[in-house]
Amino acid sequence: MQTQHTPYTQQRAWGFWPTIGFGILIVTALVIIEFLVLGTYVLVELIRDPQADRSGLTEELATNGLFVAITTFIIAPIVIGLVAFFIRLRKGYSIRQYLSISKVRTRPLIRAIYLTLLLVFVLAIIGTLMDTSDSDWQTNIYENAPYLPLLWIAIVLVAPIYEEVVFRGFLFTGIQESKLGPLGAILITSFGWAILHFQYNIYGITTIFVLGLAFGFARLRTKSIVVPTTMHIINNLISMIGLALYTSS
Repeated sequence: MQTQHTPYTQQRAWGFWPTIGFGILIVTALVIIEFLVLGTYVLVELIRDPQADRSGLTEELATNGLFVAITTFIIAPIVIGLVAFFIRLRKGYSIRQYLSISKVRTRPLIRAIYLTLLLVFVLAIIGTLMDTSDSDWQTNIYENAPYLPLLWIAIVLVAPIYEEVVFRGFLFTGIQESKLGPLGAILITSFGWAILHFQYNIYGITTIFVLGLAFGFARLRTKSIVVPTTMHIINNLISMIGLALYTSS
């Protein structure tokens, strides 16, 4: 008597539309948090000085390095928590599996680092030749940061981690396993990540899109979110070093 085996069915990630829907919820939560932090600050200032200009306070806060750092620290755990919750709703997947949190060999990681350095250098050269300067937003928040170590940690470490969890982690997996496949995952996550940085000018957003393509390609080749996260951290570190040198000159 032969034993009948139940066919193995591979667990699939969320499809394209559920993934996009969850992504919109995550971005909405991010925006709400920023407005809550902004509103709290403005309210406290108005209590201290009822005659203060509300619009002036809002504009001032938008380029305040301490506000940017604190908001980043608040957003990161909430966004990562939402991603973990949405993954848990999909039975059969662990968070590590869904986000591709896995070890990477040294050689692919070194190649990714070299690629990041090369891209940053080439994009900087192109920007210089085109005489197209990036947005003043970064310079303003750096010059208006009363405690720079917090801003460095937020920009170099915290922001890359939660952004990669969302884009090259959760969104990438869901789109990659849809009909759009890997190419669609790379393009859509790069575009979404670039648009999220609306505070930059067109050149800055285009640069972020190009970097997103490289991050997505690295995520696809290595099958690990560790690599694009490392690339993202290096890019932000170089940017902050450049800001430090520029503002001190």
